[in-house]
This record gives sequence, C-alpha cells and structure tokens, in this order.
Amino acid sequence: MPEAGDAAPTRDEPASREISTANMTDALNLVGWLQTNLRRLFSEEFALSSKAMQDRDRVLRLVARHSGNGGVSRRELLRASSLLARDFQPVLTTLEEEARCH
Repeated sequence: MPEAGDAAPTRDEPASREISTANMTDALNLVGWLQTNLRRLFSEEFALSSKAMQDRDRVLRLVARHSGNGGVSRRELLRASSLLARDFQPVLTTLEEEARCH
C-alpha cells in the first residue's frame, strides 16, 4: 500500500523525471529549427530601416525577381535599383559576401 507521502503521479507531475534520448533529440531538432527561422526572420523581416538596409533589400528583391531569367547584369541591376553607383557597389559587395547573389 502506498504511504501517505507517496501519492500517485498527477497530470502535472510525470511518472518519471528522466528525459528519453528520443525526446532530447526532438528538443534539439526543434531548437535548431527555431534558431534557423529566427535568424531568417530577424534578418529579412525585422531588418533595421536604415538607408543601407533599405538599399540592400531593394537590390535583393531585384536579384530575386530576375533569378529565374538567367540572372541580371550588374548594369541592369544598377539601373533598376535607382541607386548611385557609389551607393550601389557596397550593397552589391555585401550581398555577394552574404552569398545572396553572385
């Protein structure tokens, strides 16, 4: 017979306090997925509204729009972006270093 202090596990209290290998693997996979998606969310969706970030996003959208058509030349991209060449080059360099375009 159970003693007075040995109550049966309730819904809030699991029968075992051990974490199985499968559950730990699932938790680690979830954390990895969350990290990846939060990085994407913060870099693309919640980007700072500085002029440099706006220029970067504008050029990135143009690159994405032309990616299925064999790409776009630097000249066409510069014209379509409406940026001055001195403002365009740092944006393009940044995107190349991020491996977002080449």
